[in-house]
Amino acid sequence: MSSIFVRPLLTALCTVFLCVGSGTVRAEDEAKILPVEENVEENVNAEDFAGTLFWGSPQADAPYLYRIHNDAYQHLFAFSNMGDTVTLHDGSLWDIHPAYGSTVLGWVQSDEIFVKPNTSWFSSYRYVLHNRTLDQTVYANLKPIPLNSNTLYIVNIEPYNRLVQLSDNTIWQVNFNDYNFPYWQIGQRVVVGVNSKWQTAPLPHILINADLYKESYSQADFYGYPVGYGY
Repeated sequence: MSSIFVRPLLTALCTVFLCVGSGTVRAEDEAKILPVEENVEENVNAEDFAGTLFWGSPQADAPYLYRIHNDAYQHLFAFSNMGDTVTLHDGSLWDIHPAYGSTVLGWVQSDEIFVKPNTSWFSSYRYVLHNRTLDQTVYANLKPIPLNSNTLYIVNIEPYNRLVQLSDNTIWQVNFNDYNFPYWQIGQRVVVGVNSKWQTAPLPHILINADLYKESYSQADFYGYPVGYGY
């Protein structure tokens, strides 16, 4: 079959009405987080690469993808027939700007998607979904998340070092200057995204707390796993 017909065929197969299962989360009893094996990857020196990056280009991004944790790689799960609502594989539900509905209808499940903050001052949409495979970006707002088995939520918090353990046993360190952190609680749902200019940003990730007012995000970085995890 000619390759020109592959994406339209996949798109037709993926065009489904939004249908997300429901469930409940049991907030685990708070306990001290176990010692962790720290992420020891070196940070990229922003000065070394000043002026050399074309931000958002998949080709330019490739050398820096080692900085991004697997949790930040999103994939399409479903979208509405108009493309105005998108569900990602972690269960997060997104309201898409009406101008971009036709763009979303061309996405397929194998596309890699990053959730990023919207840096525009003149938009009511707080986030963007960046389809890295097609190099397309759409404005989006997070809607209340119907839980599924892939939804991440907080299972433990260590406030002194600002460490948060999620339900997949990843541990994240939140920016020490973040004013939202004192309101984080066990059981709250979290979406992992990437920060603006994540290629060189000191904290390349964001954690979006879906249960806080206006689904605010905090800059963060992957810290490690509990000692002994996976052994």
